[in-house]
Amino acid sequence: MAKSNWLPSSRVPMHDLIAIVVAYVTANAVSFCMDKEVRIGDWFLYTFTPEYEKYESKYSIWFNKSTRTPVASDNLRDAEKIIIPLFRQLYSLLRGNPLVRNSDLDAMHLPQRPDNEHKPSPVADEAPAFHIVAVEGNRLRIFYYPEGSTKKVGKPEGQHGVEIKWGFSDEVITDAELLPHSLFDTASPYTLEFNPSDYGKVVNIAMRWENNRGAKGPWSKVIRANVP
Repeated sequence: MAKSNWLPSSRVPMHDLIAIVVAYVTANAVSFCMDKEVRIGDWFLYTFTPEYEKYESKYSIWFNKSTRTPVASDNLRDAEKIIIPLFRQLYSLLRGNPLVRNSDLDAMHLPQRPDNEHKPSPVADEAPAFHIVAVEGNRLRIFYYPEGSTKKVGKPEGQHGVEIKWGFSDEVITDAELLPHSLFDTASPYTLEFNPSDYGKVVNIAMRWENNRGAKGPWSKVIRANVP
């Protein structure tokens, strides 16, 4: 696999290193993502970009020494937990798209595909099983695992992670595609955090497996929980 030669020294603090890599690649990937032929423009615009903007804001607060408080550091770490899986998904979508050439990946300072790259694992044909635990501080922790798993941990072979869809609604929602918010996660559990003003609201949640090329399996049933 070809390596990019632009990466900063490993002596750069981890928070700064993450920020440099994500910002640099994001800036260089914009034109490719928004190209209609690449077919990931909607995901980039409506899923990746809003979370990147939130991350960038929290990094700016942390980077400024006059506003670098313990809370700012915690907020940045939480934002990194969201943006890093999305960044990996960005790379997977670009790398898995036949319209994106190795020279394009190189121009974006992303690793090229190896000549002997193996075929991707098929996407799981069953939806994830999951349960939700209410956590103090207006949080819902989502534990997901393969259907039928006795230990209730892990992912099916070849699956990179899960897409999680969620939204507020007092009415019963059975179609996951109607849920407005989407995110990606690679390691159970995932914690959804809400504002204190959301206390008691009904949250509808569904998820599906995604393989290492961005292919998605079937949606789970929508499960409902109240914001604690």
